[in-house]
Amino acid sequence: MQEEPRFLIGENTYRINSLYGYISQAGNANNRLSFSDLVEHKHSYEMQVNAETGQLNPPDKQYTTVRIPKSILEGYAELSAFAESFNKNFSEKFGIQLIDQAVHEKMQNIEIPLPTLNLPTIKLGSFEYEIDVSLNELRQVDVPFNTVALNHLEIENGKYQVYTDKDGILADFDYLPNKHEFDQLVKLVPEDVAKVYGISVDQLPEKDSELRSHPDFVIERIENGHLPIIRIVDEDYYVDTRMEELRSCNAHFKKIMLEENSPRRFDEEDNRFVFLYDVLNRKVNMEYGLLTELPKNHVFIVLPDIVTLDPVAAGRKYCNDPTSLLNSYPLQTRMEARIVLPEKTFLPQLIRDNKLEQDKNNIKPKKKQEIPAKRKGLGL
Repeated sequence: MQEEPRFLIGENTYRINSLYGYISQAGNANNRLSFSDLVEHKHSYEMQVNAETGQLNPPDKQYTTVRIPKSILEGYAELSAFAESFNKNFSEKFGIQLIDQAVHEKMQNIEIPLPTLNLPTIKLGSFEYEIDVSLNELRQVDVPFNTVALNHLEIENGKYQVYTDKDGILADFDYLPNKHEFDQLVKLVPEDVAKVYGISVDQLPEKDSELRSHPDFVIERIENGHLPIIRIVDEDYYVDTRMEELRSCNAHFKKIMLEENSPRRFDEEDNRFVFLYDVLNRKVNMEYGLLTELPKNHVFIVLPDIVTLDPVAAGRKYCNDPTSLLNSYPLQTRMEARIVLPEKTFLPQLIRDNKLEQDKNNIKPKKKQEIPAKRKGLGL
């Protein structure tokens, strides 16, 4: 089975979900339109789009009107003769391009927009850190793989204690020289805490240790078996930690494996899942160790550990009790994978090292003087 077919309007890429009946912008799942919201004609649908931002049915008057044949919304095969014929005969008339070979090559150089999260930040010394309640971590803004788990920090006199070195590296105990403290999350970032726990701000307790997930979340998960959902850029996945996998909500055949015993990013203490991800084609890139250039439209995605992803399933597995971990970990019905730009990671240095190694291995010895063909016994 194939991925959702795509089409282009100018420099913007859109996906067609014929199963659930909507169009969405690649990289921005919230910019979407239901088929029922389109203006219907006899053989096509009409919609408006801001050609610069890609916004569908924009509220302002800065839009272009395009038409989409009904048959295309039922799905079509990318890179097919049909796509090539449509682009040749109808693309200009309708204002869209299907994905034939030429358009597919063009797409590789089109930058896909990325969702952004405006997380609260604090300053520790001269460095700035994001407070990520959902992923349970404090994270350096400029070095996003420098993190510490929030629930690993000690609390003294009502304040979290965290340690850093001269470069801002974080730790949860005092082997690093600089000690900092910050307030409890219910006081420091109440809106974020309320969102994660599914309660209103005025229902927040006085202390973080008293936080509990919304009871409806627990009932839906334990009694009705509803799995949590996590969004990866512009695609939603069911979190099934029992099967050690994520399954696409739109295409259950599509999976991302979550093997707990797989190699981690840096060390055995880091239990998060970190993947290099192809945003354009919505797939994990496992073969990046030998890259010699930064791949286009690729980002690192960070998923929390098994317990944070689904504390109910983890409670069943490790404690034989689905509720045993809920006092320490919120049950989140919806999460969002964190996006880390490759240029803020180890990847550029890895690429430089790979290029140096490649150049070193490609050094060729000086050519010996050519021997005339007749002297080689070729009879020429």
